[in-house]
Amino acid sequence: MESAYRFIINMSPSSISEWCESATTLPILCFPYVSLAEVLLNYSSVLFQFKNPLIMLLLASAVISVLMHQFDDAVSITVAILIVVTVAFVQGIVIGTGENSEFGEVFKMMQAEEAPKTPLQKSMDLLGKQLSLYSFGIIGVIMLVGWLQGKHILDMFTIGVSLAVAAIPEGLPIVVTVTLALGVMRMVKKRAIVKKLPIVETLGMTGLTQRWCYNRFGDVMLDGEVIHGYNNPSVSKIVEAGCVCNDALIRNNTLMGKPTEGALIALAMKVEVCFMKGAYEQVIRYCTSYNCKGQTLPLVQQQREQYQQEKTSMGSAGLRVLALASGPELGQMTFLGLVGIIDPPRTGVKEAVTTLIMSGVAIKMITGDSQETAVAIGMNSHLLFVFHLFSVLTSLQNNGAVVAMTGDGVNDAVALKAADIGVAMGQTGTDVCKEAADMILVDDDFQTIMSAIEEGKGIYNNIKNFVRFQLSTSIAALTLISLATLMNFPNPLNAMQILWINIIMDGPPAQSLGVEPVDKDVIQKPPRNLKDSILTKNLIVKILVSSIIIVCGTLFVFWREV
Repeated sequence: MESAYRFIINMSPSSISEWCESATTLPILCFPYVSLAEVLLNYSSVLFQFKNPLIMLLLASAVISVLMHQFDDAVSITVAILIVVTVAFVQGIVIGTGENSEFGEVFKMMQAEEAPKTPLQKSMDLLGKQLSLYSFGIIGVIMLVGWLQGKHILDMFTIGVSLAVAAIPEGLPIVVTVTLALGVMRMVKKRAIVKKLPIVETLGMTGLTQRWCYNRFGDVMLDGEVIHGYNNPSVSKIVEAGCVCNDALIRNNTLMGKPTEGALIALAMKVEVCFMKGAYEQVIRYCTSYNCKGQTLPLVQQQREQYQQEKTSMGSAGLRVLALASGPELGQMTFLGLVGIIDPPRTGVKEAVTTLIMSGVAIKMITGDSQETAVAIGMNSHLLFVFHLFSVLTSLQNNGAVVAMTGDGVNDAVALKAADIGVAMGQTGTDVCKEAADMILVDDDFQTIMSAIEEGKGIYNNIKNFVRFQLSTSIAALTLISLATLMNFPNPLNAMQILWINIIMDGPPAQSLGVEPVDKDVIQKPPRNLKDSILTKNLIVKILVSSIIIVCGTLFVFWREV
């Protein structure tokens, strides 16, 4: 990624030559790419210095000093001019700040991406519309039939309003909010901070948990990576290259920097040896020779194939392979060897992944590692692999999947916000990443996601139990009044009785159903389909059976008493 700053170096020919000579002794640092303007190699670069007003002022002062026979001042000023002109200066030109920089582009993309409605919110909206439509339709029919039977219009209106209050489960928003709030409180105890209440339930129906992890991002890896293997006898050269291309620091046995960088620093400290590192495919293209037992030999095709086989073998063993090289300039590098870094999965990841797969959650791994390394780590974690991030996420969502996305870097922010559930790492995650996420894992522990999915499924089951209980009494009341009206019976329940049943008798029991503890076996249930309504066929049958029992019992008591 090109830097937001471009440095233009203006030098005289002599200083350029000196700089080029000294550059051959400097290490090649593998920092993010910085674009350098072409260096002028003719005398026009010297003349360019005289465009500076300060130089022109000093030059005029030198001429005046000579005319006034102040030769000492003239010499001093001339020396100052020559120093500035020959040594030159570096001018930094800012080509992009704020929203015009690369980070700004990421931020604008994140702002443009709207977080989608959660499946629970969609289900509640649909349920409210369905109940309103059916209830008001039935109530309208009851009022019309009663009016045609000659009953007083005011009495029928009163009954209709009471039925409307009873038919709509007005306690549902309260139960949903309280249930989700309790789930958030339980998640806090498990070291997960949930920023939006509905997100807890959404994890319960996650069909695909997207992973941008399994190497440097540390989502499911240990924070301290350790050098596990290397294949070149010239250890000192490998350590030297790995240490120079490094900005990590180990102080008081504490790593300050990236785990990958720290692993190379730790190796240098152990070997007591204090310029290019990166992917093998990128490094080998700049190499024309290789180091073998302290000797520099031409890098022929046979040796390249041998290194490729070694790199594939190390990757298949689950090692993250880095290639290292040194040399005077790009295109004339000496290949030093390969370093394999083991980045083991966190304790409990394999068990957590196995449990999630058994419960119907498909785990996908998105990584920048080589295919061999990704497969090896995926096998160790009981995973397979896929490639790329945002395109994979949107493709899954377009296919109707509910996607939970984890990440810790700035580049993950857009995908985290676009996902149904964005999960940021609390320890290694950037501030932008945490801002875009819906949930933050304080301890970066993958097992916390399993707990969140368990909470989500339990919350949804509690909400279904509440809906079943509340709708059973609502449908029973509507059916009871409808039958009494159609058969021209006196209304079994007056307006006050309907409100009493709905508010006092049904409310508290229904509320208690919404806050029941999560069943431990709920994690084994497969995630529900995104297209499924909260009123499934099975739930509707249970509601109708309960309603019929209530109606029959009430009519029997009413008939006996009347």
